[in-house]
Amino acid sequence: MEVIDEQLSLYLEDRNDRSYEGFSDFFCECLDNLGISTADFVRKCRIERTYVYQILKGMRNPGREKIIIMCIAAGLSFTMTQKALVIAKAGILYYRDDRDAVIIYAVNHGLDLVDTNALLEKNGFTELN
Repeated sequence: MEVIDEQLSLYLEDRNDRSYEGFSDFFCECLDNLGISTADFVRKCRIERTYVYQILKGMRNPGREKIIIMCIAAGLSFTMTQKALVIAKAGILYYRDDRDAVIIYAVNHGLDLVDTNALLEKNGFTELN
């Protein structure tokens, strides 16, 4: 297929720049790029240690909530969080959903997991767990 529009061509190239085996492959690359050790990350994300290691090794597939928690704990941007959700086939954060909108706000403002959960609770939503 020949793409005539230059912007579309660049988008398609960017979209296909790296194929990932799965969420763990993508996420481990993110941690490496950010210079975060696995041990430090496990402490930050407040998910059961064994479960996190199983996710990172590709032995378990996390649900949407765990992916969001992991992305916030790693300090990923909104764009990278969305990409993680897409790779995991878990459903992206949707701004028209009120709870998702609060999470988007937290991610865009660099809030950590504790502050994100406090913001969710303050606005009457269930915390990420």
